Amino acid sequence: MESTTKNLMNQLSSRADLFLLVSSIGSFLVLIVFKAEYYHSLLAVRFYDSFAWFVGAFIASLIEFVRFSLMLASTNDAKRKRYFSLVLGVLGSAGFVVYEFYLCSEVGALWNLENDVYINMLKFLVAIGLVLELRLCLITTGASSAPIAQDDESQAQDNKAGKQGKKSSGSVQTFPFFGLQDKSSLNQASQP
Repeated sequence: MESTTKNLMNQLSSRADLFLLVSSIGSFLVLIVFKAEYYHSLLAVRFYDSFAWFVGAFIASLIEFVRFSLMLASTNDAKRKRYFSLVLGVLGSAGFVVYEFYLCSEVGALWNLENDVYINMLKFLVAIGLVLELRLCLITTGASSAPIAQDDESQAQDNKAGKQGKKSSGSVQTFPFFGLQDKSSLNQASQP
């Protein structure tokens, strides 16, 4: 029984990135529903009801799709070890979350002015999206036990260096988010 539980936990934990991705998509979809109704209430004053629903749903979907795209781009930057781009992307996502918190206050007030339950629920869903983005980036950064596919240009440079006999005897360790190299591994790589 214990071995079955261990196997199950190993199988589930190996798919953690998929579960995180599905959870973030779920939070984005729920936010689309609430925001579409909010934008409808704003647009219904000036447009026909059906057009206001369509445009409201489109705006809400677009905003959440941008957040989802930023999450995917940050995860890709982490996988490819582009830490400067990753930090900029996460800062952009955090700025987007600040705007989303303001918007959640407006959306929640539309539903209930006397109680903050809707505002807090929506802010929680927004925060979940950011936390899941950060966690996906950490999983991707930590999953470097398998070789990462290189760009065609960097692969061509590696092949060229190999043909010229320039092989290093050690690998250089870099620290995530800073791009710093461990000098002890550099010294080992330079020694014959």
